[in-house]
Formats: sequence, structure tokens, C-alpha cells
Amino acid sequence: DLGGMSELITPSEPTEAVLESFANTLKEKSVVVYCTFCKNNSTILLSGLKLSDMLKCPHCASNQLTLLQYADKEHKLEAAKATTLISAYGAKALYALETYGIGPQTAGRLLSRLHKTDNEFYADLLESQKSFIKNRKFWKI
Repeated sequence: DLGGMSELITPSEPTEAVLESFANTLKEKSVVVYCTFCKNNSTILLSGLKLSDMLKCPHCASNQLTLLQYADKEHKLEAAKATTLISAYGAKALYALETYGIGPQTAGRLLSRLHKTDNEFYADLLESQKSFIKNRKFWKI
């Protein structure tokens, strides 16, 4: 008997099944992007993208996309950072930005790391999400 301490015994590295489940949950999302060049919105299904895909606006072929949620005056800095990340990292940036608890700053840090495999990238995203969930109660929001 573990005496109710089972939650303390978690693997330090997520298993293949956990990573696959996490990735599949991300792939189910659809993302609305906003082109800062032609000012049009587009919906992108993550399931239709490989992590290595670069993104262009379907209306004007610009790579100056940001997330629609940042396309207002209040979120100018986040929009600029997201645009830079999406332009540089493509689909990988969308996956990072669509992970719960990961904003443009954290996404930039994660994307700049060299991941040898997709699973390493997903493990990093999952770790950041867990850290956000664990620590958000200490932040003043």
C-alpha cells in the first residue's frame, strides 16, 4: 500500500503513450490566424500540418501571420512576437502557441531549443504546460 502517495510517484519522462495522447489532443485543434499584411483571417486545422510545415496566408501568400486572439491593439507585443515565431518556425509555432499555458514568450524559448525528434518537442510542450498549471496560482493575474 502506498498510503495515498501515488500522485508523488510519476515518471520523470513522459511515456510514449502520454506524448502520443498529448500530440493527438493538440492536432484536434483548429486555429484562426490573422494575416497582418492583407488583414484576412483563416482557419487552420493542426491535424493537416506537419511540424516542419512553413505557413503562408492563403489569401496573399504572406508569411506575416499571427493568432487572431492577438490581433487587437491591446495585444500588440504578443501579436508581433507570435508573427515572428510563426514566420520563423511555421506549424511548430502554432503547436506551441496552442498549448495551454504557453504564450509567445515561452513559445519562443521552447522553439529556440534544438529538438532531435517530434517527441522531444512534445515533451517540452507538455513540461511547460505542467509547469504553468503547477505555478499559476502563485502569479498575480
